[in-house]
Amino acid sequence: MRAALKALIALVAIASAVALAIAVVAFPVPPSFGVQGVLFWIVATLASSASPIRLPRGTQVSVSGTAILAAIILAVPAVGGLVAAVGSTET
Repeated sequence: MRAALKALIALVAIASAVALAIAVVAFPVPPSFGVQGVLFWIVATLASSASPIRLPRGTQVSVSGTAILAAIILAVPAVGGLVAAVGSTET
């Protein structure tokens, strides 16, 4: 891998981490949702991303996006970012 590509990947990773940190500060987890809610959606995302659905012609589809979207809708976007960052195990 070329040095320029490594630098670009590092820059995108750092920018994503900074954006997630800003989102967590700007949109805190609602008390009604709590840490248990965040952990539940992380586990749901891990379970759904670890078991992709195989379609008839050999294509695999991951359904982990549904758990991430549910966390965003039920809580705040920052929770969805945390769930996506911790719960995604795409191979």
